[in-house]
Amino acid sequence: MLRELLKLSEEKASLEKKAAAIDARLEALLGGASAAKAPKAPAATGKRRGRPAKAAKAPKAPKAPKAAKTPKAPKAAGKRGALKGNILNLLANAGPEGATVKDIAANLGVKTQNVHVWFSTTGKKLAEILKVGEARYAFKLPTGSSLQPEA
Repeated sequence: MLRELLKLSEEKASLEKKAAAIDARLEALLGGASAAKAPKAPAATGKRRGRPAKAAKAPKAPKAPKAAKTPKAPKAAGKRGALKGNILNLLANAGPEGATVKDIAANLGVKTQNVHVWFSTTGKKLAEILKVGEARYAFKLPTGSSLQPEA
């Protein structure tokens, strides 16, 4: 049994040498031909199938350090709850017709989306704010107030 194994392994080695020689001859013959015309050789056993492995990249030279940028002035963060006070003041001054979200954002210098979000979260919890139209809000004065418009 040991002799048979030895004989088979020698035969396998000689066949692999013949296959390598055939591959070399095919390479030489098909070297100038286009890949479309060349017949594909059967895949050799033990080789990886699929997309070929990426070639190793040469190491890059180290980059020069970048010049230090001048730090930007930090954005002035508003006081906590300042948006609420500013919006309520604007609505109180706008009167019973109210103000649009676009006008409020322009007067306060904030994004319109921030004002929309404020009304949909904080604003809806406040009883003194009324929605009087599409994207239009008004300040509801307390009943019995002398500033309440006459109906």
